Amino acid sequence: MKGIPQKDISPWIYFGFPFGICTVYYGWGIFFPQYIQALFTEYGFIENLTAIILLSCIVLVTYILVRQKAKKASLYTLWHILLLMGCIYFLGEELSWGQHLFGWYTPNNWATLNEQKETNLHNLYQLGYLFSRWPENIVIASIVIGGIFLPLYIRYAKRPKTFLTHWIMPTIVCLPTAVLVFIVRLPKRLIKYDPEFMTVLPQIIYFRTSEIRECLTALFIFIYLCSITYRQNISKELHPN
Repeated sequence: MKGIPQKDISPWIYFGFPFGICTVYYGWGIFFPQYIQALFTEYGFIENLTAIILLSCIVLVTYILVRQKAKKASLYTLWHILLLMGCIYFLGEELSWGQHLFGWYTPNNWATLNEQKETNLHNLYQLGYLFSRWPENIVIASIVIGGIFLPLYIRYAKRPKTFLTHWIMPTIVCLPTAVLVFIVRLPKRLIKYDPEFMTVLPQIIYFRTSEIRECLTALFIFIYLCSITYRQNISKELHPN
């Protein structure tokens, strides 16, 4: 395909970021278990880091959309608009749409509907799964398929690159983070299968794994967007439309 660049982002980003975050996270939990709650509070390390990563994603995807200067709607444009909307929703829910930052009072009518008395959708009684579990499962499945299996298939099947495989699908640089997103889910499932695992695993390995999973999910999106931005900037085909 004419104009397709062969280079991608630095390993310092796609290896360093995910493994660096996991090293700090699990190292903190293993060597300083008395401070483990500091990782998970509303103003703790993981939530703040996830918010920073998502904010960076919003900046990157906005840059991609502005830089391409598309004159008409296309698959590329629509895909990144959807990503922008998804990142805004993800960040909004993560911060309860600003409540964690500004500390506003939850209206009584809304508080009666929300399990944690917050201004978000994913903690709504009865309906929370529609705004949390289902979207999360779809995203995780997309990361496993699009971040692990498809990049390996595209890389080793030696098929010609197409617009879809190069500009829409994640490349091999997303693989390390995608694998970690999958791995951090396993300990909790093992414990559900056999509670005896709790006696041999450090608490940080299975306690509130959703927090580190959300952080790595946000990081996967960030690395994907970094890759798109880098390749779009060095490509002769600057406007993939």
